[in-house]
Amino acid sequence: MQSLIILFPWASTVFNECYFLEMDASFRCLDPYCFCVLNGIHKNESYPIGLSVCPTELELLYQLFVNVGIMIGIDENDWQQKCLLSDMGTALIAFANNNCQFHYFCHRHIYEFFGSNSALYCFVSKLLKCYSIEEYDDIRLDILL
Repeated sequence: MQSLIILFPWASTVFNECYFLEMDASFRCLDPYCFCVLNGIHKNESYPIGLSVCPTELELLYQLFVNVGIMIGIDENDWQQKCLLSDMGTALIAFANNNCQFHYFCHRHIYEFFGSNSALYCFVSKLLKCYSIEEYDDIRLDILL
């Protein structure tokens, strides 16, 4: 098997209603394959859109959603209006650069990047919990001083 993709019957409806897309991949469940779950986020709720499986985590693992989405009526240009929420993998970054309006990293993955036992984690955690630019600036200045 080279690759597999399943888009659920409600995929185009969820895709059109959401502003954010969430992609998360795993390497353990289908060893030696990788799989990705695509969710649409609407009003702070996550709805599954599809699942893709490939031998390795290349951009193809994510691009399959666009390619097959076209076949079920999801316009390729509509991806450019969506924001992607994901981890910091290079394949996801490449996919987002080519297909999405904005790319945001999940807080959990940012925390993992800095390590929960590091001094930087404390600073990053405080900054990521800010709700406004003003609050961010205040905390940033506290950290620097």
